[in-house]
Parts: sequence; structure tokens; C-alpha cells
Amino acid sequence: MKRLRRPEYWLLLALVVLSVIGSVLLTTTGALNLTERERGSYGLRPYWQAAFDATSAVCGVGLLSFDLEQQYTDVGRWILLVLGLIGAVLYVIAFHQAVISFFVLPRFMLPSRRVVLGLFGLVLALAAGIVALAGRYDAEHGGIATAVWNGLSTGASLGWWRGPRVGWLIAVTGFLGALGWGVWLAMFSAQWRRLIVGRRVGYIVGGYVLVLIVAAAAIVGLETRRENGRGRGHQAPNTSVDMGRRGADTLWMTVAAGTSGVPTQAPGPEDRSDGTLAVLGFVELIGGVGGSATGGVGFVLVLVALGWIRAGQGPRAAIVSARVIIAQLLLTCVVAIGLLLLSTWLHSSYEIPPTFGAALLDASGAVSGAAVTAGVSGSITGLNLSSGMGRSVDGYQYGMAWLMAAMWIGRVLPLFIIGHAPQKNTPGQ
Repeated sequence: MKRLRRPEYWLLLALVVLSVIGSVLLTTTGALNLTERERGSYGLRPYWQAAFDATSAVCGVGLLSFDLEQQYTDVGRWILLVLGLIGAVLYVIAFHQAVISFFVLPRFMLPSRRVVLGLFGLVLALAAGIVALAGRYDAEHGGIATAVWNGLSTGASLGWWRGPRVGWLIAVTGFLGALGWGVWLAMFSAQWRRLIVGRRVGYIVGGYVLVLIVAAAAIVGLETRRENGRGRGHQAPNTSVDMGRRGADTLWMTVAAGTSGVPTQAPGPEDRSDGTLAVLGFVELIGGVGGSATGGVGFVLVLVALGWIRAGQGPRAAIVSARVIIAQLLLTCVVAIGLLLLSTWLHSSYEIPPTFGAALLDASGAVSGAAVTAGVSGSITGLNLSSGMGRSVDGYQYGMAWLMAAMWIGRVLPLFIIGHAPQKNTPGQ
């Protein structure tokens, strides 16, 4: 029972329990708008889909097997959102507890849990307000309720967006939520800036923004090269494209992929080069800054910055951060290879197999929490893999089980590494 007090253990248990509760709620008739044939002709598939969607929600991934607009009712969509918000709050609390335990810091040196949750709630409210004030939502698209729903979703990095997708709006609200309490508190507390963080906040945010900009520039370069190659072999490239507009759209797509997890453009292999898919996967793997609900390994920036507060803690924090990055990279590669193997096994030889870049993008989304996908996840969980009630195990079940395991492990693996790091003895110990 003592282990359950540690964040890496109680978070995993809480996510699994919440996934089970959510799957039960999502199978009710009030949550899903399914025909009798859809409910009764595919064996256990509706229950597997509900479990998959609930797990995706509580882990902040955003992949759905049911259609968000057509098959989920208003009640079902709000159930998904509440599940996602609860999972996000638990993740923020677990990271806060892990940081305190890792550094053995006095309570006055870090904000309390109440302050952290208050900041998180304030950021969610601000994100919802920005979406509502953007003036993009009328009665045709759900009105203010849809705006609030979208703002809460992007602020908590849940990977969903209803209605027309406005790239800059999704990117801005997602970026706001991805900054984390280490940065949020610096906006309000001069004492935190002076005594605890100082200029490190600027370094963290500046470095994070620089990585996103460089990734977007790399994508523009890769796509321009791809179009030029097509022009030599097949048709001339479209020279009328406004490069400024393309750059802005690519930047919004990149920022949204790494923060809110919402796809603002089609990232499939038929639309993007393999290099672009790999860059987007890299951005997803980075995720947000420490203390946010966004997954990924970006939180190590805060871990390293806090490590230099106390003498001798900096190198230890850097070593543990490197372990986290390596572990998440290995996990992402293992999940990607599994996706490739499942895709090869479940589909016929006449279908074009996915590239490694496409599998890497989908694996990064499952591990780090993003709904930007190249279609590999959908291909191994699709309805075409269901044989109805004639078999005890259908093909889609293997795909869903693999992805759900990746979601759970990806959410708690960094906390396990931090929680099992060698303890630093202070002079008074």
C-alpha cells in the first residue's frame, strides 16, 4: 500500500480505473447514437471501441474509434471531455508530487498543489475564453457551448476540436496550455521569478519556441523539395502558392501537433513526405513544458532548470532527464515497429504497407498524447477487421490492445524513471 502513495503507481491505477468507468459510461444509449445493427452485429466491437476511446481520453491522446460528430451524442462528447479533464488534472498532480519527491525540496520552494490546480483551471478558462471571443462560432456550429468545449479540449491537450479548424486558434490555445505551472506561475509571482526561477523561464520558453519554429521550417523545406521532385517527374509544382501563407499554416500545424494534439492539416502519407511525418512525430514526442497536461518529454526542461536551484542537484537532474528521453524514444520505436508488424499481419499483400515515418508519427501520438495520425492506427483498429460474432478474437482487438498499452505506459513511464532515480542525500541527512 505504501507504493500506491507514489505518483507513478497511483497515476497508473487511477488511469486504468478511470478508463474502465469511462468505457461503461460511453456504452450507454445516451452517449452513443448507434443503430441496432451497429450495436448487435459486430460482437464485442462496440465495447472495445468504448474502452479504446475512454483510454485515449484519460491519457490525453485524442484518438477515437467512434466518430466524434456522427456517433457520439452531446452527452457522449461531454463525457469524453470530463474524462479527459480528470486525466489531465491527475497527470498535473502526479508531476507536481514527483518533482517535490525528486528534489526533496522544502514546501516553500515550490507552489502548493492547490496553487498548481488553480493555475491549471485559470489557463483552461482563459483558453475557453479565447476561443469564444475569437468570434468563429455561431448557432450553426454549436454556439458558445462548442467554443467552451473546444477551448477546454485544446487547453488540456486532449486532441479534439469540433467544427471548422482554425489553425492559429488551435495553436495559440494549445501553446498556452502546454507551458505548464512553472511558466504560468512566473507570469503572476515576482517572488517565484526572483527566488526560484529567475531567467530560466525565458530560456525554457525561448528554447521551446525555437524548437517548434525550426521543426516548422524543416517541414516547409521537406515539402518544397517533395513538390519540386514531383514537378521534374510528373507535373510542374504550383508556383502560385503563397510561401508566407504556407509557412504560417505549417507553423500552426506544428505547434498544434506538439501542444493541443489537434491535426490542423491532413498529415497522411499521401499528403506529406516521410521526413515530414518523422518531424511531426518528433514534435509530438517533445510535447509540452513541465507541469502541463501535455505529454512528451518537454517537461525535462523544467526538471533541469529546477535542478540548479540547489547545489549538486543539476547534474543529477540532467542524468535523469536523459534517461527519460532515451526511454521515451525507445518506447516510441517499439510501438512503431509493433504498428508496422500488426499492419503487415492484418492486411492483405495487395494493400500498400505504411512507411516507418507514418508508423513513427502514430506511435509518437499514442505514447506522448496527440491525435495527429498518418492513418496507421485507424487501419489496425478499423471496422473491416471485425468478423462479427463468428470469432472469439478479431484483428482490431490486437491493434486496440497494443495502442491502449502504449497510451498507459507512455503516460507514466517518465514518472517511473523519476521516481526510481537514486536519491541525493543532503548535508543534513
